Amino acid sequence: MRSGKLVSIIVPCYNDGVFLSEALNSLLLQEYTLWECIIVDDGSVDSTKEVALKYCNEDKRFRYIYQTNKGLSVARNTGIKNAHGDYLQLLDADDIMICRKIAHQIDYLEAHSEVDLIYSEVRYFRSESPSILSRSIDMKDTEWMPAISGKGSIVLETLVGKNIMVCNSPLIRKKVVDVIGLFDETLRSLEDWDYWLRVAMNDFYFYFDNRAECYALVRSRAGSMQSNYNRMNSAKFLIRRKISRQFKNDPDKSALFTINKKRYITELEMSIFQNMPASGAGSKIKHLWKNISKNFVSYFYFREGVYLLFSKLTKSFLKSF
Repeated sequence: MRSGKLVSIIVPCYNDGVFLSEALNSLLLQEYTLWECIIVDDGSVDSTKEVALKYCNEDKRFRYIYQTNKGLSVARNTGIKNAHGDYLQLLDADDIMICRKIAHQIDYLEAHSEVDLIYSEVRYFRSESPSILSRSIDMKDTEWMPAISGKGSIVLETLVGKNIMVCNSPLIRKKVVDVIGLFDETLRSLEDWDYWLRVAMNDFYFYFDNRAECYALVRSRAGSMQSNYNRMNSAKFLIRRKISRQFKNDPDKSALFTINKKRYITELEMSIFQNMPASGAGSKIKHLWKNISKNFVSYFYFREGVYLLFSKLTKSFLKSF
């Protein structure tokens, strides 16, 4: 089956000119050919513009948009605003799309009108050894993606706990985007998790696709993993506060509110006490001040968070003497 419907592929790019050709070449190899690719240059100062314009000049399915640097969420939103397709596919500029992904997933959506979003498993790779694939970004092949299909509480209970997919896993019907709107531009990371939460809250149907022909291939760049962790940790608390505000006064969402609160407290503990020095009051004070100052407001969002903070601090310092 081939639908004859246009797929809009959004490729935000910030100083990824060295990888961009690989991403765009993977689109040229797609079995499904009725697509447009919107390359959004988010203020790059490298070769991004030259690489993108080369593809635009050779194939009119590519379009290039430049904007001053405003962040990933804004870049994706710029692409969405300029998209004309019936389906939406995200692709980061340093990642790759398997040649059958769009064809297989659009066939499934056309055959199953009840499904609004189909998302695939992820496989990570590194530039120096692209044939070695891993289910986890640390290349230790640890399984983390839950195989969730359905809608409503079935999906939300898992999504409130954690993100369930990478950004280029899903193929999404345009009608979903029409209802949900754009990415939250106040978030500097995990904006995709926030988006999937909003999709699930609006009762759209998710389908998990475990076919190897549809894997989302994501480049693991080891040098940026720690800085990404710090930024994601900050965004995580912002999203948890958003979830809390949405569910707090809704009796039908009390179980989800509780799940979110428990996860918040667990993540709070991890963020404060991760890599805590084993001894020495001075070293502990320096370590704790550094961690607490990053997300000060987050630690006092729940009363349980305040209790956890001070009880753990007390126990930690008692061991120092």
